[in-house]
Amino acid sequence: MAIIKQTTNKFHMTAFGSTWIFLTLLAAMLESVGNVYDRYIIKNELKNTDTLLVLWGFFAGIMFSSPALLTGSVSVNTLVVSIGLVSALLYLAAMHYYYRAISSGEVSRVVPILSINPVIVLILATLFLGEVHEPVKYIGIALIMLGVIIHAYDNQKHALINKKALIWAVVAASFFAFKNVLANYLTLAASDPLNALFWIGLGIFVFNLPVTVKLWKKLRIKNAHEFPAVAMAAALAGSVTLIYTAAVVIGPVALVTFLHRIQILFVFIISMTLDFFRPKLLHERFIKAAFWQKLLGVIIVLAGSYLLI
Repeated sequence: MAIIKQTTNKFHMTAFGSTWIFLTLLAAMLESVGNVYDRYIIKNELKNTDTLLVLWGFFAGIMFSSPALLTGSVSVNTLVVSIGLVSALLYLAAMHYYYRAISSGEVSRVVPILSINPVIVLILATLFLGEVHEPVKYIGIALIMLGVIIHAYDNQKHALINKKALIWAVVAASFFAFKNVLANYLTLAASDPLNALFWIGLGIFVFNLPVTVKLWKKLRIKNAHEFPAVAMAAALAGSVTLIYTAAVVIGPVALVTFLHRIQILFVFIISMTLDFFRPKLLHERFIKAAFWQKLLGVIIVLAGSYLLI
């Protein structure tokens, strides 16, 4: 397993150069804006998160599938198709719980909780693949968990944050972790990343149809004239998922996961700025003590993520 992993990483580094670095940083910057915008849209324009989920599925499905269709890179491989479809299901589930978490808790607390994603990946590798990691990686896991706990604890109330937000964020992170492992594994099954992305996108689009039918009566926007803003939020999320998944497919997953964690710093800066100057936008209050608590949590999570490389 280690030999396969090393060979795959060398292939990624030589065949795609620094492309995965650019894609990962771009995804981190766009997703941080998207996280904050999602919170704004959910709290101000929507009656529930189902509308955003359905729109995301529509845009993501088209965006994932289009590059392969335009370049004629579509090919049928049983393994690729199977993994692509399973990845699509995991993506839909992850986004469902992500939107619920964002709706229920402060975005500057929820997003860092998603940082347990790489921890889950390492645990799965240890349990099911028998991988043995260096002690420093376990220190990294401990730091990430400490950072997450710091974000999950509300000093003002001397209790955990909204339990639904906490649970949904952890569940979302778990689905994201499984999806990332499968998406990266697709590189071993297919030499063309666009074909892998096509099957993930087709799966998202197809599986989103019954979800749309089931939730049709619940799909509501408070003001019809705000539909473009809601659609833009879904399209932005779809773009981010495409860019990040492309980075995971063509790049070394450990490095991509760490580099993408800088997203939590961007989210912290944007959300804290808005909470201070425009608290009504995100329906969050700026509290000085909480500011320093969150900053400490961000630093610890980033330090732990670095040790996982």
